[in-house]
Amino acid sequence: SYQPPKISRPSTLGEWREVALPQAKARFEAERLRGLILDAEKEEAVQNWKSYNSQILEQLQAQWSKALSDQREGVEEINFQRQRAQQEQYGPELDQLHIDYQQMLYRRNQ
Repeated sequence: SYQPPKISRPSTLGEWREVALPQAKARFEAERLRGLILDAEKEEAVQNWKSYNSQILEQLQAQWSKALSDQREGVEEINFQRQRAQQEQYGPELDQLHIDYQQMLYRRNQ
C-alpha cells in the first residue's frame, strides 16, 4: 500500500496545509482502497468456498449413492440365492405334500 514519507511534526499552519493534510488524505484514500479490495476478495473467497463445498458434496453424494446401490444389489442377490435355495430344498417336498393332499381329497370324495 502507499505510504507517504513521514515528516516531523508540523509546527505552523502553513506546514499543516501543505504537508500534513495531503498526507492524511492520501493515507485515508489508501486505507479506503485497501478496504474495498479486501471486501472484493472476501466476496470472491466466499463464492470460491461455496463452489468448492458444492463440488465436494456432489462428489460425496455420488460416491455414497453408488455405495448404497452396490449394497442394495448385493442384498438382492443374496435374497434371490436364498429364495432359490429354499425352493430347491423345500420345493419337491411341497409338491409331494400337494399331491398327497389332492389324493386324500379325491379318496375322501369317492
